[in-house]
Amino acid sequence: MFEIFEEFIDWYNHRPHGSLNLRRAETPEMAFWRKMPEEYYYGLAVKSLG
Repeated sequence: MFEIFEEFIDWYNHRPHGSLNLRRAETPEMAFWRKMPEEYYYGLAVKSLG
């Protein structure tokens, strides 16, 4: 079904998941960003932008 592991990860993280908010069709990636504390989110931005 998936030729490489990264394809599976991409598929899994971008599909609605039953244990998350189905009304919003929330994906694991959306839940990750929603649950991440703001200070970590901004810290990642600072690190990636230099």
